Amino acid sequence: MKFVPGPWPSESVIDGLVSKSGGYFIYASTVINFTDEEGFSPADRLDQILNVSNSAPITPSESAPFAELDKLYLQILSSCPTTNLPILKRILGFIVNHWDVDMCVIEALLCLPRGHVKLILRGLRSLVSFWELLGDVRIRVNHASFGDFLHDQERSKDYHVDSEECMYTGFCDAFSWGRNMLGISVEGGIEPALRHQKGLSVTVTLFS
Repeated sequence: MKFVPGPWPSESVIDGLVSKSGGYFIYASTVINFTDEEGFSPADRLDQILNVSNSAPITPSESAPFAELDKLYLQILSSCPTTNLPILKRILGFIVNHWDVDMCVIEALLCLPRGHVKLILRGLRSLVSFWELLGDVRIRVNHASFGDFLHDQERSKDYHVDSEECMYTGFCDAFSWGRNMLGISVEGGIEPALRHQKGLSVTVTLFS
């Protein structure tokens, strides 16, 4: 008698995911993108979603309207090595605060080797997308809800992205990069450097 495997995933698994989605399409879309990401086993990735990792406590308030979506976001983020967490948060800060951003700009400001951003974000393609514009590779979040999640410390826990801190560190990164490119010394303070004869100028725009 020939064994005929049943459908994958099973109806019970699909029903469970539908229940967890709470009616939010973004939950279903993120699950599909996560399990279908190139270079990973779909079965293993689905198991990760169905079985919360013991090494990454995921405990958002069960009464929160996006509780299951938050669990999904946290579980996907927790798949990244913890050694990359500080730089991961810096990269995510650039992306969620600017909607889409040039990958080369991020690498230049953070002094990362070319292509390193893609390596750090490997495994997160269900949350962020890479696309080309006039020869440049740009990155953006797949859904605004992920940005809302990262900005809310109670929801995102260790992955929280503080907008004001990101703006300040982004300014420092940009100033340092520009100073190094033009060979400007800041021994006399920032103000003289901003008025340097080589013409470096910095404009800071604050968003409320």
